[in-house]
Amino acid sequence: MPFKKNISEETIVNYIFEGEYRGKYEGDFIFGKRNGYGVMFYPDGCIYKGEWKNDKCHGYGELTNDKDKTIFKGIWKNDIMDGPITAIFPNGDVVEAIWKDSKIIDGKGKVIRGKNVYIGEIKDGKPRGEGMMTFSSGDIYEGDWLDDKCHGIGKMTYANGNIYEGEWINGEKNGNGRMTYADGDIYEGRWQDGELNGHVKMWYSNGDAYEGTWKYGEVVGKKWKFLGNINEPHD
Repeated sequence: MPFKKNISEETIVNYIFEGEYRGKYEGDFIFGKRNGYGVMFYPDGCIYKGEWKNDKCHGYGELTNDKDKTIFKGIWKNDIMDGPITAIFPNGDVVEAIWKDSKIIDGKGKVIRGKNVYIGEIKDGKPRGEGMMTFSSGDIYEGDWLDDKCHGIGKMTYANGNIYEGEWINGEKNGNGRMTYADGDIYEGRWQDGELNGHVKMWYSNGDAYEGTWKYGEVVGKKWKFLGNINEPHD
């Protein structure tokens, strides 16, 4: 027994533990064990507030890590985090995911960074796989993620009404893609580091279509090849 005295069934306040369970406990005590609701102050500064069963954290609880002040809220089973857990980090980031054996499980989750909200697949608590991020600016990205960045095939719907669909690398438009502007103009071609770079086709809202060459967002040369008007009848 890790206690200083024998206890039958009662509620204890400010009980001091020795040995394996060193620390201070305030809460419910039944038949000599922590059962019900209680708060445990550990020697390393960590604090657990929540449900207990047979001397173990079991049920809903909240653990505050003294080292970095990260807060874990969710389901505990036999002293380990096991189930839906919300982790709140000192910088304000929030990760909602499923945990097993006190480790976050890769799969579906939710990540909140300031006013940016991501819902989708995660790995090690970060966006990775397929998911959707709603940014504080009002922009919305739906598609592939890698190492916490837009990477792969995705669609960005900008708050101003513009829509980009295509390839991304390290959070930038890279590869083949199409930008549809709010006014109806369409630019399709190669992108590099977020800028048009290479052969580009353009369809204007009046129906005129052109093609030409761009270099890092700037038009190369003054001549464009007119491809016709998509609104005019063709044989």
